Amino acid sequence: PLHSQQSANARTTPQQADEILNARPVHSAPSSSKTRHPVQDMTTGPIRGHVLRMMSFMLVGMLTQTLYALVDIWWVSRLGKEAIAAVSVASNLMFVVLAVSQTLGVGVVALVSQAFGAKNERQVQYLFNQAQAQSIAAALLFLLIGYAGKDYYATRLAGDAVTAALASQFLGGDEIREAPG
Repeated sequence: PLHSQQSANARTTPQQADEILNARPVHSAPSSSKTRHPVQDMTTGPIRGHVLRMMSFMLVGMLTQTLYALVDIWWVSRLGKEAIAAVSVASNLMFVVLAVSQTLGVGVVALVSQAFGAKNERQVQYLFNQAQAQSIAAALLFLLIGYAGKDYYATRLAGDAVTAALASQFLGGDEIREAPG
């Protein structure tokens, strides 16, 4: 009887449990000399602020990519219409790479957020490391395939031989100086 009375008094309400869970740090103090950066707990607080914070990084990334393409075209516009067409053909690949990287990012965010919500720090770190490795592998794969197939891609998408030559030159990392021929 005494034991059951103590256990009844030891029970916490859902509100007390939330307070206990939110008061506890997500990460324990590191045992090594390396310090960890604090992790923002996105399960508490206003949703609008969390969404705006996440959205701002994606918005800046997409804006930077678009501005990059526009600046390329602005500088190249001084070289003629074939050069503009060549940069436009080459810029299409940039948006394909952007789409693939965002797809990988969305998948990683979904998996990491599930692990983080479960307070499984080891799984969060594992998923992050796997995402980094897959990103590097995807970048190298795109680089190899893109460099090997740049001539084929340029000739298939360009409207004429001059534009194809300039697009291939641009995709190879060479500076477009003037239209050949």
